[in-house]
Amino acid sequence: MSSIPKPIKGRIPEPVLERWGAMTDEMETLPGAVYDRIPDPMKPAIKHGYHIVSPTASWSYLRRRERARSQFAEDFFGQERYDQLWTEFFDESDIVDIVMSGLEEVGDQKVVFDTHRGVAAHVYALIRTWKPDRIVSSGVYSGVGTASMLLALRENEHGTLYTVDDAQTRAQAIDDGMRTDGNGTTPSDGTRATMLEHIARGRPSCSEHRSHLLPEGKEPGWIVPDELKDRWVSRLGSPRDELPKLYSELPDIDIYYHDSEYSTSGMLFEYELAWEWLKPGGMLISPHIDRNDAFETFVTEREAPHGLLEFDYLASSEYDVPCSCGYVMKSA
Repeated sequence: MSSIPKPIKGRIPEPVLERWGAMTDEMETLPGAVYDRIPDPMKPAIKHGYHIVSPTASWSYLRRRERARSQFAEDFFGQERYDQLWTEFFDESDIVDIVMSGLEEVGDQKVVFDTHRGVAAHVYALIRTWKPDRIVSSGVYSGVGTASMLLALRENEHGTLYTVDDAQTRAQAIDDGMRTDGNGTTPSDGTRATMLEHIARGRPSCSEHRSHLLPEGKEPGWIVPDELKDRWVSRLGSPRDELPKLYSELPDIDIYYHDSEYSTSGMLFEYELAWEWLKPGGMLISPHIDRNDAFETFVTEREAPHGLLEFDYLASSEYDVPCSCGYVMKSA
């Protein structure tokens, strides 16, 4: 499956294509110019062999991603409709131009690519299909995921996205915490790690250095263009402080998207609040559920319908840990 047409690919630097997996669906680290010249009947065998011999590509991870996507498509759309929505997101919405504009503005891939492309596409597809009234999301960062949701709401001509994010103050908080432990001394590496676990995302997304920080002088969602902001209500502050306030102001919601604090306590706090907030039939979505057992504990206790929205990884030494995005549905 090709996610971005060749005319658009031609405008995007090869490192960028590799970063968001747009060169080919799964062959991010094989040079696109070489792969494109391989006869189509040979491509499945080449892909298969590459994922067996590459020490980081992992054939089992590739197959797991394909199974997760097939199951997701079957459960919510049907394959034909899924393919249509995938194409609509990458080829017909403005997401490529939005990401490219961000890269041109700051020249730093690490702080722009804050959402896996498969997760962004799948959330877009859900919103386009369900046409929700209200979505709440914790964690905006640069705003690729936020822009993806807003693009779907714009296409629907319906619905509002409410977000909470404290990324504006996170860099200073990390800096202050690393300089001193309160006693005028520099904390140890272990203390730094503990502090980072409790500052929003806690550490870079999927081990990518700096991906949890904002560019200098930028606010959460800086990548979102003005024309998408009419359906967006943004709050700055800690999700633990701001979400209960928002809960008291909003009626029930259709989708809750967690992408902020990744400590076990932080995840469970948001899960519990979201569960009370969601309409019957609503969905809680949570990327990066492999970091601890919070998601597994939550769904096990409720015996609610759940699964993988996306299983992701990139075949590179910098990104060698797979990442699962889970969903759980509140029974109607």
